[in-house]
Amino acid sequence: MIDFSEGSERESITQLMIKMLELDAENKENAAQLERLHDEQRDDFYAKMVEMTGLSEEFVRFIDSPAGVEAAQKLTDNINHESFNINQWIPGINSYIEQTRTSYQDSFNSHYDAATGELNIRELYESFGLGGLYDQLEEFNRGFQMPPPEIIVPSPEVLAPTGEGREFSEHDSFIDAGTQALEELVCPELIAMWDHLSLDEKERVLDVITWRISELSGIPMHGILIENLGYGTNGENRGDGWMYMDINHMLNSSFKEVLDTLLHEARHEFQREVVRNPDRFPDVSPETKAAWAGNMPPQGVYISGEDDFYGYLNQPLEVDAREAAETMIDIYNDNNDAKLMSYEDIAIAEGYINKAAASWKK
Repeated sequence: MIDFSEGSERESITQLMIKMLELDAENKENAAQLERLHDEQRDDFYAKMVEMTGLSEEFVRFIDSPAGVEAAQKLTDNINHESFNINQWIPGINSYIEQTRTSYQDSFNSHYDAATGELNIRELYESFGLGGLYDQLEEFNRGFQMPPPEIIVPSPEVLAPTGEGREFSEHDSFIDAGTQALEELVCPELIAMWDHLSLDEKERVLDVITWRISELSGIPMHGILIENLGYGTNGENRGDGWMYMDINHMLNSSFKEVLDTLLHEARHEFQREVVRNPDRFPDVSPETKAAWAGNMPPQGVYISGEDDFYGYLNQPLEVDAREAAETMIDIYNDNNDAKLMSYEDIAIAEGYINKAAASWKK
């Protein structure tokens, strides 16, 4: 034990204890000041967070507290756990979706073949007594190679004037081929079904018609390709044996209008073959051959609709293609009770019918 009997030692210890108490008080005051400064800074921080996030100050203070930090950690752990579980499920879900899609597609194809087997390309050919024509035509198209062009470059005085197409004789071989293809393949049931066909079904129908025209005319054509050709363009012929059809035209136009486009683009294929091999086509006059050659790139000059719309419409290749397509459809309608009609034709006919019905009621 310390002996406090001596005055000097007791005094020293007393002074030391007093000093320690003063230091402790000073430390507490400093700590309090730091806490106040910290609170002031926190208040500014909370105010900014409330302003930026729109959250309540109470919630902002909570998420900054130890309890809030612990809650946030638990939430993060739960999210990570659920994410892990979801990632474990995804392969199984994808497998189930694929199995369901495949099963549905198989069922659809089965019902489709049973219900509309006549639209199967091979069966459609066979139904018209064309037998192995489908295989022969596929072999024909696979083996076709574009010959080097033999372009006639006429002198200016030989060129047909702008707007001159041609007057079709009864021996126009391509119009004969196109008309025969329509007679063989376009039946009343198909005309009635057109608006109810899917895009793929419409494509199959036009492919068959194109191939039959190709077979009958001897002009190699591969079929149709559907693209978004842009506003105002229903079809294109790019000289590669394909007939390019606009997707919106295919979806929204009547069978007559779509056939008109197909026949128009097929006619361009015929024109190109005439210019390449003019001696093959004695039914096309020398003047017409010269006009087409002068209008066909690369040696001839073709007018783009973007540059001159009326010039585009009235140039020999376009006038001829329009008239040829219209002629084939007109011949079909003249020879058949089931008519190819545009939606405008149908609306006009319905107007007459309704007007007649109204007059009968009176």
